[in-house]
Amino acid sequence: MLVRRLFFVFLILGLVAGSAIFLVPRSWLPTTLKNLAYLYLGETSHREPPESRQIDPVVVEPFCLDRHPDWRKDQTIEGVSIEASPVCDPDNPAEV
Repeated sequence: MLVRRLFFVFLILGLVAGSAIFLVPRSWLPTTLKNLAYLYLGETSHREPPESRQIDPVVVEPFCLDRHPDWRKDQTIEGVSIEASPVCDPDNPAEV
């Protein structure tokens, strides 16, 4: 009975390990298994890259959306002096 169970366990493990050649991408396999896969299964087929799209170079999004230009300059709020902020999206000076 024990021999029969061990046989089935090793059979299942062998099937799982053997199916790794078919299920795992070949780039993940070690070189020895990769060579065996190419020998028995052949090379993968070539796929053409997708067609390139033409874009309109005139329509460009602005790099920095200037939503709150008044937040960039020096300010004094409730007696607290806040320096100018040169960053793209400055913090709200009222929350600082």
